[in-house]
Amino acid sequence: MMYIVYLTTNILNNMIYVGVHKTESLKFDGYLGNGINRFKSNIINPKTKFQFAVKKYGYDSFKRTIIKTFDNVEDALDFEAEIVDEEFLLRKDVYNMVLGGGLPPLLNKIIYRYDLQGNYLDSYNSIVEASKKFKISESSIGKAVNFNRTSANFLWSDIKTDKLDLSKYNIYNPNIIIYCYNSNGTYENTFNSMSECTKCLDCNISNVQRAVKLGILVKGYYLSDKLYSIYEKPKTQRLTGMVHQYNLDGTYIQSFNSIKEAENKLNCNLQGINDAIKLNNSFYKNYLWARGEKLNSITPYNIPKSKARKIGQYTMDGELVKVFNTVRECRKQFPNVSKVLNGNANHCHNFKFKYIQ
Repeated sequence: MMYIVYLTTNILNNMIYVGVHKTESLKFDGYLGNGINRFKSNIINPKTKFQFAVKKYGYDSFKRTIIKTFDNVEDALDFEAEIVDEEFLLRKDVYNMVLGGGLPPLLNKIIYRYDLQGNYLDSYNSIVEASKKFKISESSIGKAVNFNRTSANFLWSDIKTDKLDLSKYNIYNPNIIIYCYNSNGTYENTFNSMSECTKCLDCNISNVQRAVKLGILVKGYYLSDKLYSIYEKPKTQRLTGMVHQYNLDGTYIQSFNSIKEAENKLNCNLQGINDAIKLNNSFYKNYLWARGEKLNSITPYNIPKSKARKIGQYTMDGELVKVFNTVRECRKQFPNVSKVLNGNANHCHNFKFKYIQ
């Protein structure tokens, strides 16, 4: 028996999911992730972002590759935790909704809703219930809880209090004046607040924030916190010259005289290739892309990893005793600590343990 940390890729849009799987062989057993096995599963009531994606695109649209193998689940979870961290969850190309390393998901945990001033409003038995109530994704609320952000114009938390400490939250100024321009850049309207803008355009605050920050259209309009005589649409810089296509393991496949030629011959998107080249070691359509000198091999695709999270050891009364730099370090002294961190036990050797953010 072995444990693998795997990467499942949606070959249609390059969205990815990283997880841990127990298996008897390195041969593909049908498991794609998040409880889905293409040989056994029948997705009737999907509950997570990844499950909805598999139901929408079909099993054949997903490909699983092994990142690393382990002979015990603890080391596999440690490695997953290094990959699926807070920064990873903020990426736009991931299906993962919760931190790696076995942290219990928020899906079945009571969550509390607050207004943008931090005042308590009400509670929901789970993220699933809240997402259905407000018709937004579970992922959006989950990220709001994990990263102290807004979702559906509200603040969310798994802790109940009369008023939130707003200094810990990333809240865009709701009273900022927003100027609206049509797709030609002509000024059309002024909104006295984000709330007014969202109501008039029938969108949410996150749409407005992205439009202001990135200069993208929302509901057919450009939005800015600055008043211009004519709003200029940001121009996307496109790379020119010969481009080379590589497998994810870095081996050379073929070359094209331009990105446009690659787009036409492979029936893919020019901007997708362009972005993969600019981001460096990022893939598109399950391939790596590069400019310049043609090489027989390049650096294989690697998922960015960050520093491991620290573990706090506490007395049963909640007093901090010691801080461990990694789960592995902590497990040397407390071999069963992963059960506590995974939510399968309340304590270990009469101590409580939790990740330190």
